[in-house]
Amino acid sequence: MNQNIANEVLLFETQKKETMRHHPIPLFTGMFKRYSL
Repeated sequence: MNQNIANEVLLFETQKKETMRHHPIPLFTGMFKRYSL
């Protein structure tokens, strides 16, 4: 895995944790859709 992708995944995981803490479902779903395209 190249470093850029690893950083993206790490950033996504961090954002996901923050999102789940503050806005459990709707924002997480939008974020997930954006990343899975």
